[in-house]
Amino acid sequence: MRRFAIFLPLLMFNGGLFLFAMENTLTDRTFAIQVNEAWPATEKLNELWQAIVRTEYKNGLPKPELGICDSLNLVSADYLKSAFTHEGYTMIEGRKKIIHGEGTSIKVKFVAANKEGQKYTGIFRSGAESALMRLSYGVPPGNGLAMVGMAIMFLRDGQKPANVVATPSLDPLPAENIFARDFLTAVPMPSITWKNYVAERSFKGGADSLNRGDLNPRALSLTDLAEMDSFGVIASNPMAPYSLIFRPTNEAQKLFRNARATDDFRVVLNHKGGEGTGLFTVHARETKHSAEQFIGTIYTLSNFVSSIAGDEEIFIKHSMPHPMDAHEELVPCPFSHSLWNMFY
Repeated sequence: MRRFAIFLPLLMFNGGLFLFAMENTLTDRTFAIQVNEAWPATEKLNELWQAIVRTEYKNGLPKPELGICDSLNLVSADYLKSAFTHEGYTMIEGRKKIIHGEGTSIKVKFVAANKEGQKYTGIFRSGAESALMRLSYGVPPGNGLAMVGMAIMFLRDGQKPANVVATPSLDPLPAENIFARDFLTAVPMPSITWKNYVAERSFKGGADSLNRGDLNPRALSLTDLAEMDSFGVIASNPMAPYSLIFRPTNEAQKLFRNARATDDFRVVLNHKGGEGTGLFTVHARETKHSAEQFIGTIYTLSNFVSSIAGDEEIFIKHSMPHPMDAHEELVPCPFSHSLWNMFY
């Protein structure tokens, strides 16, 4: 164990900052997913989707527990860095998703706005007709609260996919409608708790172990989407925004009509969506503090399906964080913060 093992009891409650998929620990399931990188994007999506449909849950949804070994892995930089480095479409053999292991998947497409006048390159300009979205619990729901995350794999013709991950918040929020708030690739500092304190530093440790500088665990880079379009054409001068805002549409929010805070969103969304529903409008910020600009829309191509393949086998690589800027701070130590408030 390399770091923060002293905080193991805190992680037994599923800690705050691991908003995106971290893949670890043994699983005894095997799948017949074979994606050839040379295939067109449509064939890649079809292969992944057939696995999801083939392994759809038929007898209720699982509620996995976080074990002691899982907790140890969550504070190991060596273990976490594979979320940033693994290039495959499926999980590393012998690992599972410790965080965000409970979710639902849907086929989507991204229709870019103003393609000819779009200053951002790659998929921001071409759009993407074949993409796989997964919504998942980062922290299991409790007391009407939940923390959710979204991951999208934008498939490319003959090339590796581009991935993006987003969340409304690093703190649990009211759970009656997960589409009631924007999903962000750059989020504010979460509440000052021991769970968030440890989780943020562990996540940052995994990213920093790649020796790419001092990285910001709350703001994720989008350069991967800008470097190449969905047809596999490399941008000569890649340009990406600083952050994205995925804003749920009215149609998306209506999917949760009559839902309660205690309802599992996987059940609420099961076999809803259809083809052609506008799920999110997508907005970009060129810099951290610039105004947002509408750049496109995410449309559904299928219904939502919860499955073993989606939860255990299909891998969506984690976006690399942006560098820390001079004014960015990590979640402070709760003990020191309490003392400061007590005396000042």
